[in-house]
Amino acid sequence: MLMLNFLQRIENHGFEKVIFDADPNAEKFYSRFGFSVIGKLKSSSKDRFCLLWN
Repeated sequence: MLMLNFLQRIENHGFEKVIFDADPNAEKFYSRFGFSVIGKLKSSSKDRFCLLWN
């Protein structure tokens, strides 16, 4: 529900693009909402990466 609310709010405000970082284990979750990986950033946690979504 939170993600659907977020997507509705950004659409209502006219945003065309959203970029954020996320845990790599959440990739399937975000892809279900139409996000795709556009890059990787090193995380401060050892052997972990954050993903950029667009």
